[in-house]
Amino acid sequence: EWRSDLQSSILEAMETEQGYVYAQPRPCPFTWVYNYGPFIEDKIEAVSNLLIKYEKMEITSLLEQALWKAHIVNDGVFESVQDVRNNVVLQQNFDYMEYLNKAKIICGSEIVIPKVINFLGW
Repeated sequence: EWRSDLQSSILEAMETEQGYVYAQPRPCPFTWVYNYGPFIEDKIEAVSNLLIKYEKMEITSLLEQALWKAHIVNDGVFESVQDVRNNVVLQQNFDYMEYLNKAKIICGSEIVIPKVINFLGW
C-alpha cells in the first residue's frame, strides 16, 4: 500500500502545467531532466514528507519487533524466536503462535514506543 501511495505522489509531483518530468536515457537510470512548473517545489516537499512518514512508521515497527524479541530472550525460557518455533517438537500441547502473540502484548512496546516518539519530537 505504501509503495503505491508513494509512487502516485511522486508521479503527481513530477506532473507540471507544461508536461511531465521525464527520464532521459543516460548511463545512470536516476538521471532526470526536469521541466519545472511553478509549484514543483511544493509537490516535491509533499513527497518528501510522505517519505518521512513511512520512514518513521518503519522505525517504530522495528523498535516494536526488537522489544518483542528482547522480551522473548530475556524471559529466560528461549534463546531466540526460532527456539520458540522449535519447541513444538518437544512439547505437543505447545502453541508457539499463542506464545508469540502473548509475548508481543506484554513486551511493553505500548509504553516504550510513545515515550521514544515523544523523546524524538515526532
